[in-house]
Amino acid sequence: FPSHDTARLDYLTHRAGLRMAMALATIVWGVSTIGLLWIYPAVNNLFVMLSMGYVMLYLLISLYRTWKPLQ
Repeated sequence: FPSHDTARLDYLTHRAGLRMAMALATIVWGVSTIGLLWIYPAVNNLFVMLSMGYVMLYLLISLYRTWKPLQ
């Protein structure tokens, strides 16, 4: 099991810039999700695209790291 001092983003890459980019994408996803909830039942296509784009990005990165784990 991983130690408790290891952050989840540490499994993404060794590069700090990519970890920061993923953290920023997560914040954008959170804001877009809150935006969707705020305007519900109306729909904002930008919020939907940002939210779904993040889900696809996360899925693809997860699959990539499953098949090519960090060394």
